[in-house]
Amino acid sequence: MMKAGLMKQYIVDENVKFVYKDASDFYDYYKVYFGYVHNDLYFRKSNDYLLDKAKWLDGGYFIYENEVLIGGVVLFQNYMTDLFVIPPYDNYGKLVNLTLVILERISVKNKVVAIDEIADKYISYLENTNYDIKVNERWMFMISVTKKSINNLPAGYIAKEVDEFEERVLAKLLEQVYSGNQFSEEFYTAEEFLGNVQGQVKYKENNRAIYDSSRVIVDISSNEVVGMILMMEDEGLPFITDIVIDQNHQKKGLGGYLLRHAQNTLYGIYPCIRLSVNAGNSAVSLYRKNGFVGDGILTNYILNFVSLREE
Repeated sequence: MMKAGLMKQYIVDENVKFVYKDASDFYDYYKVYFGYVHNDLYFRKSNDYLLDKAKWLDGGYFIYENEVLIGGVVLFQNYMTDLFVIPPYDNYGKLVNLTLVILERISVKNKVVAIDEIADKYISYLENTNYDIKVNERWMFMISVTKKSINNLPAGYIAKEVDEFEERVLAKLLEQVYSGNQFSEEFYTAEEFLGNVQGQVKYKENNRAIYDSSRVIVDISSNEVVGMILMMEDEGLPFITDIVIDQNHQKKGLGGYLLRHAQNTLYGIYPCIRLSVNAGNSAVSLYRKNGFVGDGILTNYILNFVSLREE
């Protein structure tokens, strides 16, 4: 089903057109020319995930030049992601400019436009266009093996299961810690935090290993919740949904304890654990210290077509 407001076809000029494809047709090329090309950035177990993404976003377009298929992109109002080139065509820069022409045509004016998940080797093509494109966020995926290691909780704290707490208490800690994140207002809401906690509780019935790998830390002296790790299964592998420590209890070893708890609990059940993190977050060093690796950076951009035209 096509997203409201989109058209089956967009014509750039007499030689170039963008043609909408349903998810199953789009996926055949999407999984190879975007998925496998960038697999090392995401540490995916399988690119089958991209079929679900194509169905959910429902904005897959093939790009044709002189009736020859040269690329593809996910595109709709005020949003563009996952642009890929199909060989033997190799002019990624031209595809960027062609796509921005269409994106400007279909976007709601006076509203920020998001361009997501640009790999480092392609950022120069975005930043050298005639459009006013600014970096919004630079982030990375990381991965570690599951393993058995000694893991002692620092003195003065106890660890408990997620369902031992009222859900909104845990959601409040997430909201509190993430309030310091420059992207918190744009990407997070109180209800989304609550949904993360509720989703975790559901795992107790349908995936006990994932549920058990999550933990909540309580400060014994105040009986307050001061840290937690929430897990999910994503693309067939464990993924850290949230790992947070109250600001007053950071640098005491609690974050490392939570990571090792997850690694220990999932050992022998899953081969590894994944996460995503803002590339500038100080937590990257904590993850590396606990065996996580990840070197490829993905950049999200924003632009505003109207502000540029008014200059």
